[in-house]
Amino acid sequence: KNHLPIIGQRAGIDFFEGDTDGLDVRFDDDGDRIAFYEKGRKIPSEFIFTLLIETINFKKVVFDFRFSRSIYEKLEELGVTKIPSKVGRFNVYNQMIKEDADFGSETSGHFYFKHFDYLEAPELMMLLVINILKQEGKTLTELAMPYKRYFKSDEISLPTSDKSFEILANQYSHAQVNHFDGLTIDLWEKEGWWFNLRLSHTEPS
Repeated sequence: KNHLPIIGQRAGIDFFEGDTDGLDVRFDDDGDRIAFYEKGRKIPSEFIFTLLIETINFKKVVFDFRFSRSIYEKLEELGVTKIPSKVGRFNVYNQMIKEDADFGSETSGHFYFKHFDYLEAPELMMLLVINILKQEGKTLTELAMPYKRYFKSDEISLPTSDKSFEILANQYSHAQVNHFDGLTIDLWEKEGWWFNLRLSHTEPS
C-alpha cells in the first residue's frame, strides 16, 4: 500500500500532484522496515542507503556486509568510514553503538539513525527520500542507477547443511575464503564474482 498521502498528511506535508509520480512506499507489518518502488520496480535498499549518505554527508556508516561491491567502491570514493556488519538487526544495532556510527542499513530494508538512538525511523527515511526527489528534480530510479555497476542477485533460499559449507570451502580453496558470517567465497579480483552462504536464524535449515 502507498502510505505517502497518509504520512504526508500526518506530517503536515502537502505532496502536490507529480511529486511522487510512480513512487510507492511500503512498510512491513510491524512498521520498522521500508521499501521504495518506482513504477512497480523495487529500488534496492543499498542504493537508497548510498543516496542518503551522498546527499546528507554521513561520515561513518554500518551496513550489511552482503551489499554490492559497487556500494563498497562508492563509499570509498566518498571518503566515508565503512563498517560491514553481520546480518541481522541485533548485529547492525550493536555495531553502530560500538563504532558511534551515523547511519546504518540492511538489505532487508531496516535503516538506523544515530540521532534516533540507533533505531529505525522509517517515516523519517521516507521524508528524507521525498525531500531529495524534490531537490534533485529526478526520479528515484535516475538517482539510484549510478550505484548499479555490477549484477547482483537477490537472496536465494535453499535447503542446506553444515556439510555444504565444508564441501564449498574445499571446492573453492583457491579463492579468498572467510567465515565472518557463514561462508564467503571471494573470487572478485580474479574472476569478478563472490557469494555468501549462511544459515537462517529465523527458519529451519
